[in-house]
Amino acid sequence: MQKAYKLSEIDAAVNKFQPVTPDHPFYVNFDHVRGDFQEQELMSMLNVRVEKGHYIFDYQANSHNQTILFLAGMRGSGKTSELAKYAQRLNSPECFFVVTCNVDQQLDMDRIQYMDIIIFQLEQLLEKAEKEGLDLSDDILGSMKQWFDERVVEINRGLKAEGNAEIELSTDKPFSLGSLLGQLLGITAKLKAGLSGSIERAVKIRQSFQNRFTDFSQRFNTFIELVNAQLRLKNMGKEVLFIIDGLEKTMSADTRRKIIMEEREQSHPADSGQHYFYAPHRIDERGATHSPIWGNHQFPFHQSQRTRWQGV
Repeated sequence: MQKAYKLSEIDAAVNKFQPVTPDHPFYVNFDHVRGDFQEQELMSMLNVRVEKGHYIFDYQANSHNQTILFLAGMRGSGKTSELAKYAQRLNSPECFFVVTCNVDQQLDMDRIQYMDIIIFQLEQLLEKAEKEGLDLSDDILGSMKQWFDERVVEINRGLKAEGNAEIELSTDKPFSLGSLLGQLLGITAKLKAGLSGSIERAVKIRQSFQNRFTDFSQRFNTFIELVNAQLRLKNMGKEVLFIIDGLEKTMSADTRRKIIMEEREQSHPADSGQHYFYAPHRIDERGATHSPIWGNHQFPFHQSQRTRWQGV
């Protein structure tokens, strides 16, 4: 490829809609121009310390607490690239088992609800566990799979009664479907696909989970706690860190605010120690008033906001 010298040539050569990651030749590290912003401020929110270039998470200091970080900024300002940088730095046996969920690539952004994201989170966690060879026992997976089986039967019963196509559980994903992990992954993948299908199917899926959300949240929390314990046992990470990216591509700021500030507080399984990075575009003062404790840290082209909830 010929080297670009003019702005028009650069414009033709660069895909402006494809975020760059730290291993991309076009990636620019802005750490040295952060000014007063210090990365350790951000890491301290996650109870992470840096020793000789290694990121170490103190999970005992954050037991049974949630940590939620919002990385906000205008579209195109580099949120996805920044999140990719932290995903790379924090994913290690001494730190987190990082699970990135690109909602704009996998979910219907015109009709997305927070329940969709929870199901997607679980599917992405199972997919990474499968790929990384995390050995989850049948005791951990069996109860969750049985609960999901029951929900699919319930959803299909409602769909059939209204003359709509049922959810098929067969899958062509290249995973070991003979295992419970593979079977549960297949179910969550089909449910996620159903949320982006017909309106009738998406409504039935959401209703089924919302009607039994107390039960689901307890199972979800227990599952995350058991996964965290297994990660430490296998030296694959201290706890799970979810990175939720792409929320800025929802149809409106009101939709983003509803997902993050209203639906999340009503529908999030919040008992276990869980950690999140969100990239929601921008959060204004109206959004901040919905949450109990906020901190605000500025750095060039980005804004990070933080809140914590004590598990109940």
